[in-house]
Amino acid sequence: MLRYLYRGRAFQVVVDGFSGKVLYGKAPGNTLYRAGVLVLGMAFGAFLAVTIPALILGAGEGEGSFFFALGLFAVGLGIMYASYRAFRYGEQYEYRHGARKGIPALPGMGKTLTTSIDVKDVEEWIDLLS
Repeated sequence: MLRYLYRGRAFQVVVDGFSGKVLYGKAPGNTLYRAGVLVLGMAFGAFLAVTIPALILGAGEGEGSFFFALGLFAVGLGIMYASYRAFRYGEQYEYRHGARKGIPALPGMGKTLTTSIDVKDVEEWIDLLS
């Protein structure tokens, strides 16, 4: 077990001493990545949710265009929500050996925050700390 401080916050990595596999690890997230995902995701989502449907509805092509605009609105909102979640829960990475990767759980739901982090990344962090 290796524990380390980064900018005043404690993180840890657990490595199996026999096999060398990383079993668990926490590492700080990239602030620039988080900000970029939020800004670009919100901008692109708003473009799909507001600008394009407004142009389609302004053209007044019929009922089919209304449903297409509604679909683009929903996709744009989905992109904005996904970018917010990536920003909100990307503060730190957590890796668990054998854990399913997916969307992070909401706080207080009793589930673990997992992200799609590669074992090689955690091993590189360990090498950098050595």
